[in-house]
Amino acid sequence: MKKLLYWSIAFVIGITGCADKTKSVQKSKKMLPADSLVMVYSDDLFSLLLPQGWKYETDTCETWPIRHIVDSLKITSGVVEFYPPDDSFKIRLVKGATRWIAPDYPVTNWAALSQMRADADSTCIYISDVTDSISIDRNQACNYWSAYSYEGDTIIQDQYIVIKDKYDLYYINGVYDYDDNESPRLFQKILSTIKLK
Repeated sequence: MKKLLYWSIAFVIGITGCADKTKSVQKSKKMLPADSLVMVYSDDLFSLLLPQGWKYETDTCETWPIRHIVDSLKITSGVVEFYPPDDSFKIRLVKGATRWIAPDYPVTNWAALSQMRADADSTCIYISDVTDSISIDRNQACNYWSAYSYEGDTIIQDQYIVIKDKYDLYYINGVYDYDDNESPRLFQKILSTIKLK
């Protein structure tokens, strides 16, 4: 009888100890908020911080007709697009090679050219004014946004144009649904971590 009592007490203590350990493990395990910037992306053109689980695709800017010019001026170009796991919006970073045409143009002139391209798009329904005197990674920048009607939805493109050094021209875009309130906030948070190379 004593052995049965000892075994019962040991069994209860063992179960209680296991249950307490499970609770303590669960307490110490914390989920990161969806907007925690914990993942580093870096290449020859850009670096930035992203939330966990984001994916990206890279592409090249078509510069083959002027390859001899951009090579002689040592201008690099490329495109990187970033997406959250649910593909709810995207961030598109472009380093263009066209600034060699007019290296002394102010950043607002490049924004005006971009607005003209947006205006030529038949799905564009609104273009904001340009906000200038902005700094991205300590470089001269300006911003405007445009709205597009696409399959019954209104899509916003929030674009920053940045000039760096003599020939470097960058376009940084956040693309999201008009009624999405979280994506613009997260875009601004990620934008604050961008380093232009």
